[in-house]
Amino acid sequence: RDILGHNCLDYVQGYMASETSGGWLDEQQQKIKENTLVFTIYGATDAQIHGIADEAILALNQEAVLIVKNGKHHEFYSGSGNVCA
Repeated sequence: RDILGHNCLDYVQGYMASETSGGWLDEQQQKIKENTLVFTIYGATDAQIHGIADEAILALNQEAVLIVKNGKHHEFYSGSGNVCA
């Protein structure tokens, strides 16, 4: 988490990170469970996300990382109607 958090800040101004568990089927259809890091990053470009992913693949010796995008609106709310988008 620390390595990827440091890498994220080379590309974006902020992120949220959490640890969870997940699973997938390998090529032989065997069930694989693993611990998973989830990084939530708002307002980043595809180039920024791909830069973070490239570094994550190298740093953690991964074949790939999952990138989930959505088009939902986000805002940073600081109270009393002050919104920083």
